[in-house]
Amino acid sequence: MWKLIRAGLWSRKLRLFTTALAVALGVAFTTGTLVLTDTIGKVFDELFDQITEGTDSLVRGANEVQNPFGPSERNRVPAELEKQVAALDSVKSAEGFIQFQAQATDMKGDALKPGFGPPTLLQNFSDNPNFATWKLNKGKKPSGPTEVVLDVTTATEAKVSIGDEVQVFAAAAPRTMTVVGLATFGNENNLAGAAAVLTDLKTAQELSDYGDNFFSIQVSAVDGVSEQQVTNDINRMLPKDYEAITGTAFNEETQSAIRQGLGFFQTFLLVFAVVAVVVGAFLIYNSFSILIAQRTQELGLMRAIGAVRSQVLGTVAIEAAVVGVISALVGLGLGVLLASGMRSLLAGLGIELPSGPNVVTVSTIVVAFVVGVGVTIGAALLPARRAARVSPMEALRSASHDDSGSSKVRLIVGLVLTAAGAALLVWGAVATAPLLVGFGAGTILVAAVVLGPRIAVPAARLIGAPAARLRGITGSLARQNSMRNPARTATTALALVMGVSIVGFVTVLGASTKTSVTKTVEKQVIGDLVVTASQFDPTGGLPPSYGEQIAKLPGVKLASPIRFGFGQLDGESGGSIVIGADLAALSKAVDLGTTSGTTDLSADQVAVSAAAAKRNSWKLGDTITFTGPDSGPQKYTVGLIFENADTLAGTVVSLKGFDRITETPKDFQITVQVADGASVGKVKSEIEGVLGDFPGAEVNDLSAFVKSQTAQIDIFLNMLYVFLALAVFIALLGIANTLALSIFERTREVGLLRAVGMVRSQVRSMIRWESVIIAVLGTVLGLLIGLVVAGAMMASLRDQGFSAFDPAPVRLLVITVLSAMAGVLAALRPARRAAKMDVLEAVSSE
Repeated sequence: MWKLIRAGLWSRKLRLFTTALAVALGVAFTTGTLVLTDTIGKVFDELFDQITEGTDSLVRGANEVQNPFGPSERNRVPAELEKQVAALDSVKSAEGFIQFQAQATDMKGDALKPGFGPPTLLQNFSDNPNFATWKLNKGKKPSGPTEVVLDVTTATEAKVSIGDEVQVFAAAAPRTMTVVGLATFGNENNLAGAAAVLTDLKTAQELSDYGDNFFSIQVSAVDGVSEQQVTNDINRMLPKDYEAITGTAFNEETQSAIRQGLGFFQTFLLVFAVVAVVVGAFLIYNSFSILIAQRTQELGLMRAIGAVRSQVLGTVAIEAAVVGVISALVGLGLGVLLASGMRSLLAGLGIELPSGPNVVTVSTIVVAFVVGVGVTIGAALLPARRAARVSPMEALRSASHDDSGSSKVRLIVGLVLTAAGAALLVWGAVATAPLLVGFGAGTILVAAVVLGPRIAVPAARLIGAPAARLRGITGSLARQNSMRNPARTATTALALVMGVSIVGFVTVLGASTKTSVTKTVEKQVIGDLVVTASQFDPTGGLPPSYGEQIAKLPGVKLASPIRFGFGQLDGESGGSIVIGADLAALSKAVDLGTTSGTTDLSADQVAVSAAAAKRNSWKLGDTITFTGPDSGPQKYTVGLIFENADTLAGTVVSLKGFDRITETPKDFQITVQVADGASVGKVKSEIEGVLGDFPGAEVNDLSAFVKSQTAQIDIFLNMLYVFLALAVFIALLGIANTLALSIFERTREVGLLRAVGMVRSQVRSMIRWESVIIAVLGTVLGLLIGLVVAGAMMASLRDQGFSAFDPAPVRLLVITVLSAMAGVLAALRPARRAAKMDVLEAVSSE
C-alpha cells in the first residue's frame, strides 16, 4: 500500500502541486496575521518595559471617562500634588507629564503629519533618566517657549532640519517654534507612526491649555522601597479624585490596551484568512473528486484483489495529509514573508511599527499545520468515502454518472435553507439587528453550496447561450461540458461565489455608506462653505476665536460652529458623544424631524433624539447628568426631543452649555453662509486669510467637503479589495486546476474531436468558453448574494444613520466583466495543453 501511495503521489505531483498551493495561500494569510500581531505585541512589550523601567508609581485622575473616538481619558492632576508627592520619604523624585493632541506645520503651512491617521502628540521632554521616554538623537533638549524637538521619522518625512521653524498648535493659539533637536522613542524613530512635538514642561502646559495641571505625575522610589509601598504611601495622601498605581500596573495597562487594539486588527485580518481557507477547501474537494473519479478503475482493482474500504479510504487520506503537510510548510514560510509585507503596507499608510525580527511562536506553527493538514484531509474525505463505498465490480466498469443536478433531497434541503436565510435577513433588517443579518448571510451561503448542482445546469445553459450563438460548435460544446457534470461545475463556481459575494457585499456597502454620508452631510451643512481643521481626533479643531473672526467678515451671513465632546451620559453604556451647536440657527436649514420643545437651548438645557429618549424614558423637563473628563457631573434638563438621529448623531447642547464640560472648547467644523450678493470665492479667500496661521485648516465648498468626507471610505474599501483579491485568486486557481484535471479525464474525447476535424484554435476556444461560463456563474451568484445581504445590512444599520442604499450597478457590472476576463486567463494554460495533445495518443487513451 505504501508503494502504491508513493507511486500515486509521484505520478500526480503536478496536479497536486496546484492544489497544495491553494491551501498554502490560505495558511500563509492565517500565519502571516499571527506572526505580524505576535511580532508587534512582543516589540511593544519590550519597548514599554524599557521606557517605564524607572517609573515605580504613576499619579493620575481617578475619574475615567470612555472616549468613543479613542482611549479613555481622566481628569487632570493639579501641579501642587507634584510637590506633595515629592515630599514623601519613600519618593526619590516626581515629575509632571503632559500629553495632548496637537498639529504642526512647516512655514509653508503644510502639515508635518497631514490628514487622518496616527495623531500628532504634544509631550514634555524629560531628561530625568528615570522618566526619559524620549532620547535625543541630534541637537539639544528644548528650553523656553519657542524651542521644540521632533521625532526622527516626522522630521525626515517632512524634510525638516535642526534650525528650521515650524508652527505648533494644540489648544492655545498657534506658535512659531524653532527645531533644536531630534529624538527617538526608546530605540525607535517614532511612536507607532504618531508624530511627536516635544517641548519643556512649562511650554507644553501653555500650548495645551493645561494651566497649572498635569496629565499625570511619574514617581521614582528611593532605593530599598518597593513600588507597591511607595504607591500605598502616595494613595494615603491623595484627594479622592486622584489615584496612584504601580509602575508595573501602568505598564500592564498600556500593554493590555495595545494588545486589545491588536486583537481587533488580528480579527479583521483573520476574517479574510478564513475566507481564503474556505475557498481553498472547495478547490481541494473538487481536485480530489476529479482525481478519485479518474482512479475509479484503479480503486476497483485494489478492492478486487483484497483491499478493504478502510485501506482505500486511508490511501486517499494519506495523500491528502501529504498535500496538507506541504501546504502547511509552504504556507508558514510564505506567512513570515507576508507579515513583513503587511508591515511595509502599514508603514505606507503612515503606521510605522517598531522594528524587530518576526516572531514565530509554537502556537503559530501548530495553527499552520492544523489549518493546512486539517482542511486538506477534511475536504478530501467526502470524495474518498464516496469512492470507498463503490463496489469493486461497479468501479471496474468505470461508469460514473452525476445525478446531483436532479436530486430532490438536495432541492428540498436547499430551499429550506434559503427560506431560513431569507427570514433571518428580513428579521435582522426589520429589527435593526446586524448580527441576525450575519447569520442569515451564512445560511444563504450554505444554501448556495447545497443548491449549487441544481442551479448549475439551468444557469450554465443560460450563461452559455451567447457562447453557443457566437462561437458555434466550440461555444455549444463548452456549454454542454459545463452542464454535464453539475457537481463539478457548482463546486468550482462556489469557490468563486465565496470570494465574490464578499467583494459584492463590500462594494454595495461601501457605495451605500458613501451615499448615506453624502446625504447626511447635505442635511447637516447649511451653508456655502465649510471650515475644518486637519485633526485625527473629532474633539480637536479650531479655537472659538477663529469662528468669531469669520462671523465678523462683511460677506458672511452666518458662521455656525459645531463642537464634539465625549463623556458619560446617564443611562448610556460606554462613552457618549455630545455636540455643541447653535441649534436655533441650525434648525432653520436642517430637518430635525418631528420635534417637541425648543431649539433655543439655554446653557442648562439639552436636546436628545427620540430614540435615546425612548431608550431611557426621558421626557421634556427631565434632568440628566453628563460627566466629562475634567468637568465632573453636569446636570441638564431635556429642552428638545427630535426625530432625525442621522442629522445629529448625539446629544446636543448649546455652545455655552458645551463650555461647561470642557476647559478647552474647539470648533470641529464651522459652516458659513455667504451674505446675499456676496461672492463665494471672495469670502473663501477672506476666510483663508483669517486661518492663515492655523496648521492644516481648510475651507471647502459643499461638493469638495463631501469628497473629503467620503475619501476615507474609498481608502478603506481599496484596502479590503487588496485582502479579498487573495480569495478571488485562489478561486480562479481552482477554475484553472479543475479545467486541467478535467482535460486529463477527457483526453479521449478531445482526441476524437481533433480526429473529426476540430483544429487546435477551436479546442482552445472551447476550454476558454467553459472557463468563462463557470467564472460568470460564480460571479453572478456571488454578487447577487452580496447585493441582497448588503441591502439587509444597510437596513439593519438605519438607526446609526446609514439611511441610503446604493446597489452600485456600474461597479458590479465591471466586476462581472473582470471575472469573465479572469476566466479567460485561468483557462490559458489548460486550453494550451489540450490543444497540444497528440491526436493518436489521445484517441487510444483509456
